[in-house]
Amino acid sequence: MKSFINSKVSLVYARALFNAAKESSLIEDINKDIVKVRETLGQDKDSLYKILSSPIVEINDKKMILSKVYMKQINDLLFNFLELLIAKNRFINVAGVFDLYAGMADEESGLSRGEVRISKLPDEENKKKIIDSIQGLLNKKINIDFVQDQELIAGFSARVGSYRLEYSFDTHLKQIEKKLIRG
Repeated sequence: MKSFINSKVSLVYARALFNAAKESSLIEDINKDIVKVRETLGQDKDSLYKILSSPIVEINDKKMILSKVYMKQINDLLFNFLELLIAKNRFINVAGVFDLYAGMADEESGLSRGEVRISKLPDEENKKKIIDSIQGLLNKKINIDFVQDQELIAGFSARVGSYRLEYSFDTHLKQIEKKLIRG
């Protein structure tokens, strides 16, 4: 139940940040700054995230730490938003807010994100060919992360949004096996 509540809270805050960014024509700037913030927050027990989301640390101390780390490093809109999360004791939701914001920004720009699992990581030229092929099939702009999958014999498996594309040798073998079993 708690994750559902957290996701609802994250959605409310993500929409507020997105709408403010859109109104100020800062959607992409905020997206870039979110990447910077994610890099510095960390996830270990001594991380900045743990300090800023801790109920034990005083709000004023959290704001001071936030200022030292991010003041003049990120857009004022995002900085003020992070201060708001701290003031409302909602910093624990920051990862969910950032994920939802990224999805809203992608949707606004018509971009879909996805992943290609491939047996051997391709060079830049072949990455571009794969991306162009998938964009042609889906008729969408895409941003793809390539992941090496040692279990694939050859080819690739792609997931972009709700679409799944299977161009792997493994998939073809499974299809042949099913046909042989059916007779």
